[in-house]
Order: sequence, then C-alpha cells, then structure tokens
Amino acid sequence: MRASGVYPGMAAGFGNIILFLYLLVFAKFFMALAGLDAGSTFGGMGSSREMTVSAVIEPVIIIVFTALGLLLKTTNLYEMFRTSLQSSLFINPSTLLISLSLFIILIVETARIPVDNPETHLELTMIHEAMILEYSGPNLALMEMSHAVKQTVLMAVLINILIPWGLTTAPNILTVSISIIAFAVKGVILAVAVGFFESMFAKSRLFRLPNLFMLAFFFSFSTILFELLK
Repeated sequence: MRASGVYPGMAAGFGNIILFLYLLVFAKFFMALAGLDAGSTFGGMGSSREMTVSAVIEPVIIIVFTALGLLLKTTNLYEMFRTSLQSSLFINPSTLLISLSLFIILIVETARIPVDNPETHLELTMIHEAMILEYSGPNLALMEMSHAVKQTVLMAVLINILIPWGLTTAPNILTVSISIIAFAVKGVILAVAVGFFESMFAKSRLFRLPNLFMLAFFFSFSTILFELLK
C-alpha cells in the first residue's frame, strides 16, 4: 500500500533508498543461502549463478538509484514520488533514461527473460528456480511470495516515478480506493510491457548478460551527466 498508492510525509521516517537497496541485497543473500542449505547440486549451482549475476548488477543498481536521487533531489522514495507527482518530470529526457534503467533492473532482479526463465527446470538455464527446486510446502510458498513482493515493489518504484498519477497523501477510503485502482491499471500495463519485452528475446547465455547490465549503467550515467551539466 505505501509503495503503491499512498505515501507518507518525511516525518514518518520511511522510504530511505539506501535501506531499500540493503533489504533487496539481504533478500537475495538469504535466498542463495537457502539454495546452498538444500545440499543439492542444483541448489549450489543456482546460488553460484545468482551471486555471479549479483556481483555484476549490484554496482549498476547503485549507480541507477544514485542517478534517480540526483534527478529528484532526494534519497527518500516517498519524496521522489511526491516530486514526480507535483512536477512535469515525465517530459524530461532524463526521466525516460532512468526509467529504462529501472526497467532493466526489474527484468534482472525478478529473473525474467533474457536474464532467466522463471518457468524452466532445465539445468543449463535456470538460476532462480535452481535455488528453490528442493523446497515444497510452506517454505516454497514463502519464497514465491517474497519474490512476488519484490517484483511488485520494483514495479511500484518504476510506475510511481514514470507515471505518478493516482498517488494520494490523504488516507481516506475514497482516495485510497482510487489509488489502488490506478496502481492496478498501471501495473497491468507494465506487466504487458514486460511480457512483450520477454517475447522479443530468447534466454541469453550467462556471459552475455553484462551487455544488458551495461545498458542500464549507460542510461543512468548519462542521466548523472545531464543533471550535473545543467
């Protein structure tokens, strides 16, 4: 709710982007430990691949969110949403560049094609699925739920930066309901865009993935240069 339709003021003490990034890293770290804890070859292979990809993408994520903070003049997520809502940043070329970077991060962090195939169980291709292959029941349900929450939060960041309309600061039934509906509509549009993007590509080889990461780095670094040279 807080990440999608309603954002509190600065006094609430929520929304620090550095803490947000640390929480993402912690979730990935413990998921890799879970893959190793299963004691299977698949789990170890998936954890190794996940950490290899993370070692390359994490510095890029830091640069992307640095560029985002520089663009919006704050490190607080809710203040970022407020700035996006109250200004015309959606017509700013820098906003488009940083949105492309956030979209690539969404693809990478949620294990979508061409980085990973969430529906496969083939040894040569799976990363995320390998880590949870040996789990079932409540443990598997919690892992899948955490992955879904992570995907929703990353989608919310992209949506509320690029298309912030529908956000509200007034926590009453009417405005919250409108915000939820607006977020659901924007989420469906983004999900369709992700599906269209996936349909255009095949699963990439592991050693070709940095080419995609470098696109996010280039877009975010260009945003930093544009903002510094203003």
